Amino acid sequence: MKQIPLSHLNPGPLSQTANPDHNKEKQWVAGIDVGSRTTKVVILNSGRILASSVLDTGIDAEKAAETALMLARQKAGISKGWPGAVVGTGYGRVSISFLG
Repeated sequence: MKQIPLSHLNPGPLSQTANPDHNKEKQWVAGIDVGSRTTKVVILNSGRILASSVLDTGIDAEKAAETALMLARQKAGISKGWPGAVVGTGYGRVSISFLG
């Protein structure tokens, strides 16, 4: 899958590319939007954006969600653990088994 650049987005003053203190806070959260064309993920901790990713959805919505989450976790420097919450939106959210 091809990653789409986010250079046209301005995430605002609360954003940051990585938070070295994210492990001090027990819960980070992820939002996943699976659309017909693109899948987007944002990872937040204490109201701050740690990382995001955008991919072409392709034919496998669940694979796109997993890949986008993995890329965002890598950008945020999160190698272990699971978010305190995961929220799914978009037409493909019903295809994501790990949303429960």
